[in-house]
Amino acid sequence: MRAKKHVLHPLTEEQKAFAEINHNLVYQFLRRKNYSIEEYYNVVILDYVMACQMYLERNDLQEKYDFPIIAYMRMNSAISNYFKAQNCQCRKPERGTVSIEQLHDPESGTGKEPASDKLDTLEKIIRVEQDEHFIENILLLLPERQGKIVLYLMDGYKEQEIYKFLGIGRKIYRSDMEEIKDTLEKLANR
Repeated sequence: MRAKKHVLHPLTEEQKAFAEINHNLVYQFLRRKNYSIEEYYNVVILDYVMACQMYLERNDLQEKYDFPIIAYMRMNSAISNYFKAQNCQCRKPERGTVSIEQLHDPESGTGKEPASDKLDTLEKIIRVEQDEHFIENILLLLPERQGKIVLYLMDGYKEQEIYKFLGIGRKIYRSDMEEIKDTLEKLANR
């Protein structure tokens, strides 16, 4: 049976004190792994805090392991996830030269394919259109959460990652995406 996934929540006073007492483990971990403290501290600190919470909330962990083992495992996982995210091709969107007007004008399509073929997904529209003015207009027209969705899409994150980052469900994400599409179409038709 798989353990229930731990969710980070505000620290209790006991957890704060425990995290402070053992904080040197963060520096030890980074030094042993030869990671720059300035560069990787922020990568591991949330997982360190989560390790503190998990350890104090779960007696089964306390009975089986010493805290440094749990902390190192969590921080190792954070580093691993960080490098996976950095190396993922989807994190490196290609910058295109097609404008939003060209996407809606079949006459001005680039190459052999008609411009309407480029409207398959919202992700393609956002990745192709990198014009700062356009982005500023979108972000001004969208509510905060929808603006964050646009920014995450531009950075190459996938649907599932985005709604997990924002702490929303898939239905809310899809609903927001429809509203974003409507806003983009209105903006393009101006």
